[in-house]
Amino acid sequence: MTDPLNQQRAFTRVSTAHPVTVTGPDGVERTGTLRDVALNGVFIAGVKIPVDSPVRLRVTLNPDAEITGEGRIARLTADGVGIVLALVEGTESYEHLRKLVLYNTRTFDETSKVVGEISRVSGLRAIDPLAPPPM
Repeated sequence: MTDPLNQQRAFTRVSTAHPVTVTGPDGVERTGTLRDVALNGVFIAGVKIPVDSPVRLRVTLNPDAEITGEGRIARLTADGVGIVLALVEGTESYEHLRKLVLYNTRTFDETSKVVGEISRVSGLRAIDPLAPPPM
C-alpha cells in the first residue's frame, strides 16, 4: 500500500532501523534508532530535542560504515524527532545514505522513484545548521 505522506514529500522516505547518536546544541549525545530515512531527512525514534535546534548525527550501519551529518530538528513527536539534513559529511557518508534509501525500497515503483531522485541530486544544499530557520 502506498503511503499518502510519501506522495507529498520531495524525496521518498523508507523504513529502516539503525542505531544513531544525535548531538544537540547543548553538546549532549543522545542515542536513538533511525526509523525512516530519505535523501534529505531522517526520523530518529527515542530522541527529544526542541524544534529548530541544530544537531549533528552519526548513523551506524555496521562497524565499518556510518553516515555523519548535520541538520535541524524540523519536527518533535511523542516518538522522536524529524531532522532535515543540511550536510552529509564526505562522499563515502553520502554514498552510504543513497544506498541505504535505495536498498530499503519496497516496490519497483518506489525503487524507480528513488533512482530518479538520486540522479537529480548531486548532494544536499549547504545550509548553515546554526543559522536561524528561513522565514
